[in-house]
Amino acid sequence: MSYQRKSPFAALNVAFRVLVIILLALLGVSVVGIAIIGGLPDTIVRINPIGKAISSLFATAFIFLALIGVVSIFRKSLRKKLFFSAAVLAVLLLISGCFNLFMERLSYKTAKEKQPVERLCVITNNKHYHHEYIEKKIKKSSSGFEYEEEQEKSIDNHNFDFRFLDDGTEGSIATKYAVSYMKQFNEGDTCVAYVRDGLFGIQFVTNMRLKARKSN
Repeated sequence: MSYQRKSPFAALNVAFRVLVIILLALLGVSVVGIAIIGGLPDTIVRINPIGKAISSLFATAFIFLALIGVVSIFRKSLRKKLFFSAAVLAVLLLISGCFNLFMERLSYKTAKEKQPVERLCVITNNKHYHHEYIEKKIKKSSSGFEYEEEQEKSIDNHNFDFRFLDDGTEGSIATKYAVSYMKQFNEGDTCVAYVRDGLFGIQFVTNMRLKARKSN
């Protein structure tokens, strides 16, 4: 009776393939879900502790790989492993990012139906950056003659940050167009934020109003 010994890595190979299939299925579901549910308004501030934790985890992992990369300059044996690890992390980052975005949008659909909770917060940053520049392009006339055309353009960035007074949680908005309520606040003002609870522990600030102006 012949006995064929199985490789100890056979089970790991099967498990790895199953994991890849699960991750790809998760990516597919997330992308389809994002397309179906649609986007969130620019005026909505998302408070997502899960997404923040995932971002911090991947940032730490990439820093660790960068340090190993410095060592691999002197040790060739580490280069292939480092490249493979970085590729896996990049794919996982893409999948987790899409899934996190899907969870946020799904969560917002639920949060819209709930009554908002009023929470006090203080404005920590409210800045508007406006930059004008000249863009030059080379164009061709109907006769084939090339000429340079100048066009005036501008870039606007609005950065708005606040901190809840009850638990110290921070929220922020970074957008090209100022949200309506941002214009009435100054740094240091105390405001009332209307917060709606969604799924997965995600919260959404849907509006704000002035409570008390900072005294000079």
